[in-house]
Amino acid sequence: MVGRRKANRLFTTARENINRPEAKDLEMDLGLVYSLGPDFPSLELKSSQASHIIKELIAHLEMRISRRETLKRSKALKDEKLRSMLLDIEKESMDVKSENVSLRGQLAAANRRNKALEERVTSAENTSLSYQRKLSEMTEYTTALKRDLQEKELLLSQNKLDKEKQKKILERKYHHKIAAEHEKAKEIHSEKQQLRNEVEEKENRLRIIAQALNGGRGDNIGDIKRSTAEIAAQTSIRDFTPGSTPRALPAHLLTPFTSAPQTRESRGTPATSRRGVAVANPRHKRSLSADGKGWVEHAPSKIVPMGTVMKPNITNSKFVNKLTNVKDIANSKKSKYCLISQEQDTDGELETKLYKGDIVPTCGGGAQVIFNDVEMLK
Repeated sequence: MVGRRKANRLFTTARENINRPEAKDLEMDLGLVYSLGPDFPSLELKSSQASHIIKELIAHLEMRISRRETLKRSKALKDEKLRSMLLDIEKESMDVKSENVSLRGQLAAANRRNKALEERVTSAENTSLSYQRKLSEMTEYTTALKRDLQEKELLLSQNKLDKEKQKKILERKYHHKIAAEHEKAKEIHSEKQQLRNEVEEKENRLRIIAQALNGGRGDNIGDIKRSTAEIAAQTSIRDFTPGSTPRALPAHLLTPFTSAPQTRESRGTPATSRRGVAVANPRHKRSLSADGKGWVEHAPSKIVPMGTVMKPNITNSKFVNKLTNVKDIANSKKSKYCLISQEQDTDGELETKLYKGDIVPTCGGGAQVIFNDVEMLK
């Protein structure tokens, strides 16, 4: 009981003084907190009371021994209990440690998974941002393409309208030109008819004069017939329809020479002195092996530049500006002919015409052009 009271007293003092600065200097060793019994009795031996003191001492010692045995048993039980508690605590500690190790492993695995997931999320976010940028770029590109498409559609529609207007203008010009050509043809036809009438009248007069003259004046009659033939030839040269394609070049351009030698009789005969159109076969076709498809391009030396989209482009051609040599036409390597002329139309605009034809050999050793196509550019 003494130890408990001392402990209680020290605890009370410590509780009262725990907040004071000098509390750290208090004695914390409580010592023993158990007691084997009361204090020993007085051991003073007196002759008269010696047996009584010895009995009390024996009883006191027996009580203390009994008390000690009780405390030893209690201590052993408490030690066993403490030992079992320590074993349980140690076991729990080992379990906790193993569980802690397992949890740490799981935590590390979870951290690794989280890190991998974070990396994947970061990569997915970067990919998403890249796709978003591409989507925005494609959207802008699509918008630009749509805008360009709309502009091109507008341009196409405008070009179509312009072409329709140009077509109408060209049709109107064409009709005006056709009408003008018809009027011109009528005038030329009337002029030709008038010339024919004049020629017939002159022939009638000359025939009357020839009948009135003597036979000794045959040379004069031949001269008269020669002049009549020249007038008829001049009239026949002008005999064509405006706007139509000529079929052949004049003989004095294509066949200026003849292969037959002239005799005195032929030179003296007025009827055969004038060259006619060379005799040729219009159905003549060159063989594929002999046809070089070469062109003779007959055009002025200086051609006015054309502002048209389509421009003449003749490959494998020989350029001439004057047909003075029969070899330019009568050549086995040349089978095509193109005559280029430029003039102003009725509206004052530049008009380029390309007369195309086939070069056909004649029986006199020359050549003749048969036209089969006309191109008009303006």
